[in-house]
Amino acid sequence: IDQTIIDTQKPTINEKSLFENIEQQRKDLMMKLHNIKIEEKSLNSSLKHLNQIERI
Repeated sequence: IDQTIIDTQKPTINEKSLFENIEQQRKDLMMKLHNIKIEEKSLNSSLKHLNQIERI
């Protein structure tokens, strides 16, 4: 019966591990997206500044 319990738990343990992996990937991607948005704002600001200088 112990082996039956182990065999029954294996898929659940594997799914939990897979879920945790996917969740970590999601967090990593959200952090990358956040950093990209910050970079985008910085680039837009620099571009705006350059455009203002060009008009002078």
